[in-house]
Amino acid sequence: MKRGRFEAHLKAKHSTNINSDLSYFKTLKEKFEKRTTLQSLFTARFVTNNRLSEASYQISLLIAKTGKNHTIGENLIKPSISAFLKTVLEKDDKDVKALPLSNNNVSRRIEKMSEDIEKQLVEKLKTRNFSVQMDESTLRDSEAVLIT
Repeated sequence: MKRGRFEAHLKAKHSTNINSDLSYFKTLKEKFEKRTTLQSLFTARFVTNNRLSEASYQISLLIAKTGKNHTIGENLIKPSISAFLKTVLEKDDKDVKALPLSNNNVSRRIEKMSEDIEKQLVEKLKTRNFSVQMDESTLRDSEAVLIT
């Protein structure tokens, strides 16, 4: 803003602040920049949701590796984490309650991980050269058997 327009605006709209020191305006600017905005609220919630989703995938992977029922996430793991947070760390367990570990979620996450692994394997096989050795043998009854 041009100096003349700035001074006119200051006199017309903020006449009480005309004689204020430069430090007053600097602190006013800092307060304005530090204020909570709608975007910062959504960003914080988005980060929390991403972390919950990542934790859910990691726990689902552990459940898949153990071969236990998928309901163990909701029946054992969530209450265990909640009890640990309350007693040892003395923290609220509101994020644990939001952790998606139901049977359907765990099954879906395991399925997505297996699809991703299969897709990665197919992509690696497409880019690599490999050969398959095959041989044909015959049994006593003149039956051909393909050996790979």
